[in-house]
Amino acid sequence: LPAPANPPPPNPEVFCPDARLLVACELLRVRDPTGFAGLADVVSGPGGASPHDMAACDVAGALLVALSAKSAAEQRRQWQAFETAFCRAHDPLLAAPFDAVGPEAPERLDFLVRPLVELIGTEEYWAINSTSCTDLDDLTRPLKLELVASPASPHPAPHGRARGKAPSALGSSASCRAPLMLHVEPLLPLKALEQHILRTLDPGDDYAAFCHHLVGATIREAPQGDSRTSYRAAQVVDFRLEPDVDDHEPSGDKGAAGGASSVPPVLLDPLTQAACLTVAQEEEGGVFVVTCKGSGSPAGTVQAQRDFSRALDGNVAYFETLVRKRGPSGAIGVGLARPDYPNNKMPGWEPVSHAWHGDDGCTFHSCGTGTALSPPWAEGDVIGCGIDFSSSALFFTCNGVMQGSPLLGVDVQGLRATLGFQTKGECVSVQFQPPFLYDLASHDLAPKQIPVHRIRYLDTEEEVRVNLLARRYTVLSEPSFGAEGDALRRLLCRLSAENPRRVVTSALRAALSWAREAAAGGGGGGAGGAGG
Repeated sequence: LPAPANPPPPNPEVFCPDARLLVACELLRVRDPTGFAGLADVVSGPGGASPHDMAACDVAGALLVALSAKSAAEQRRQWQAFETAFCRAHDPLLAAPFDAVGPEAPERLDFLVRPLVELIGTEEYWAINSTSCTDLDDLTRPLKLELVASPASPHPAPHGRARGKAPSALGSSASCRAPLMLHVEPLLPLKALEQHILRTLDPGDDYAAFCHHLVGATIREAPQGDSRTSYRAAQVVDFRLEPDVDDHEPSGDKGAAGGASSVPPVLLDPLTQAACLTVAQEEEGGVFVVTCKGSGSPAGTVQAQRDFSRALDGNVAYFETLVRKRGPSGAIGVGLARPDYPNNKMPGWEPVSHAWHGDDGCTFHSCGTGTALSPPWAEGDVIGCGIDFSSSALFFTCNGVMQGSPLLGVDVQGLRATLGFQTKGECVSVQFQPPFLYDLASHDLAPKQIPVHRIRYLDTEEEVRVNLLARRYTVLSEPSFGAEGDALRRLLCRLSAENPRRVVTSALRAALSWAREAAAGGGGGGAGGAGG
């Protein structure tokens, strides 16, 4: 929503306890280069500047004004003043202005950036800026986000890493090479989005190697929630990747995977049925036959009566659809959608829905732009759609074979089976109970792994298991074993991150055996040493 014009300047007596910060911001707003030095003195001085102070004085806005000068020459001067105050040059051509800054320059920049990052992380809601809407629809329509992992160096060196700067948790693992598509409410708190991402992503190899290397280090953990709580020092005792198991949702052999009699069956809901469709249930097997008796406007859909859930359907919820008649175009959609999805829109076109369409073989995820997955369907094809709750993933099958890669990072809660049709004569049969053509017994998407550290607080000797990926901490010290020992340790951390534990154990045993033989051969001298 548009910000009010000419907002009143902050009152330092009410909002900002340090008037020097307000003075520095006022200088920056009039593009006075001395404001950068004043700001650097405040943020790096005793007590620094808290996120509240920076928000009250609008430090970010003042910096944007100061660094967005009208002319290129003035902009260069402003950036040079900023770099002189906060940074140390890496470019020889820019070395002169930084020589007088001294070794504290990187710390000054850190004092500026950290409160700003914390401020961004603690903002309660997304900032909404809409210039085209004339009503409040944008406040209720889900937003589609595509998250792409930033490129990471293939072999980072975590040794000597200061201030807890871990590599990206997205890393470069296979599970994160494709963009992650999320659909969120416009007023979703940022903390909730962060928690969802942490729940649905596997850590990359780079981050896992860093976690292994962190064992033995002493860290200082930031307060959780209440900022008045003091920082606590702890030693990292152990690390391992553990499967993400939700204790609140049973995952026995039920639903689609097992067919327990106490689970309510999945049925098609006549209340969601478009007028152009007819639905009939066959007497045996719980199979529903859906026929399009007239062209949809622009489509016709029908949904299941209940959502799929881990509690009712087990770790995998799945159903299959047999294409009986393609009709003139084969415009049939099989997928999942939230309840009350519009029955005149193909599944996949509108938020929140995911579907595979038979006329062009494309998948659609809450928008009208599809991604090619297969050739168009033929009559007799069996199309499957499933949710893997253990991996927070969706997948599609054709004639018992999984198609493409699963869609990861999906909010799998509150989705139900949805079928869509567009042209007269299209006909399918759908079943929600086994036997299926796809072998659910052999289905395995490797459950999501959670990085878990065991840390021991130095003040109480209390040991806890935590996911440091969701915590804020600073690395105070790391164990050192000399140049060769540290190099070997980094190699072992990389080996542990990229291989299962049993492979690492076997490799270490083989290395120790080789070392013993080499030592014995060296002691025997001559041919024995060479053979060892």
